[in-house]
Amino acid sequence: MHRLTFWNRAIDLLDALASLESGQCELTLPELLSTFAEAHHGLFEPETDFEAYVLVAIINKTSRVLAHTETEG
Repeated sequence: MHRLTFWNRAIDLLDALASLESGQCELTLPELLSTFAEAHHGLFEPETDFEAYVLVAIINKTSRVLAHTETEG
């Protein structure tokens, strides 16, 4: 995947989060995060694309925690 495409998608995620915050997004927070994480899972290695790897890992873990919290609640 082209790095610029990835970072543009990360910015799109930020925009979607802002829409969620303002009530203008149809998806839930876990759905937004899991969609992003799933689309980029395994595409980056920490040795070559550290920033992208970390961002995907953080979003993936946050998505899982939120999903787990929702099922317990």
